[in-house]
Amino acid sequence: MTAQEQLGIERRGGVVVVRLGWPESGNALGLSEADALLAAVRSAERDEDCVGIAFTAAGRVFCGGGDVVAMAEAPDAGDYLDDLVAQLGLVTAALASTRLVVVSAIQGSVAGAGLIFPLLSDLVVASASARFSSAYAGVGLTPDCGVSYLLPRVVGERRAARLALFGEALDATTAAEWGLVDRVVPPEALDGELDAVLARLQQGATQVLAPTKRLVRTTDPAALAARLELERRTIVELARHPDAIARLRRFARA
Repeated sequence: MTAQEQLGIERRGGVVVVRLGWPESGNALGLSEADALLAAVRSAERDEDCVGIAFTAAGRVFCGGGDVVAMAEAPDAGDYLDDLVAQLGLVTAALASTRLVVVSAIQGSVAGAGLIFPLLSDLVVASASARFSSAYAGVGLTPDCGVSYLLPRVVGERRAARLALFGEALDATTAAEWGLVDRVVPPEALDGELDAVLARLQQGATQVLAPTKRLVRTTDPAALAARLELERRTIVELARHPDAIARLRRFARA
């Protein structure tokens, strides 16, 4: 099956629920997965009857970030990352600018590029077993997908530095205290909580959702675009460093 075919898409009233469907890779994001995500977001955006988009995931890991195995196996990791980061940047830009209310229901670990889901959501529900980490430095790379722009805006600069520079990982409770997560529920209650959130979202005057979101969200599209480009150039350069190449290959073999 293709990445597009494995991506679960379900309509619940006026909300499209997107289920990351690549559990065998920890829902890692390679080029085909990025293409599938972008298509799903753009399709929901075009649907005039759609007011929201929700993200869930199959398996124990919500999203392990970029596909490190594909990076390690590529003839030139820099060239591969150049393409991947550019495509994932389009996903980031689409979610950052969407009129749709974005919800994430996170059941497991989130790392690296996977942080775009909680960072760009309007509401995040997490299982008590969820974990959040930057993970870039561990493979000798720098943040991408706008994480370096979005993370300090959500958790503050000092806390963002702890995650990005020192490899600190957050449990769900700490993530909620830092503002990365809105609600923490027992693992068995996650699906029910998502259903309740989506029901409440659609019970009110849905015509106010998009304009209200425009008023309360303050992401500067030009600043985000500039940061995405800076991230792309930086990570591509570092991907060709011998230490990064060795780290990527060790991670891929683990």
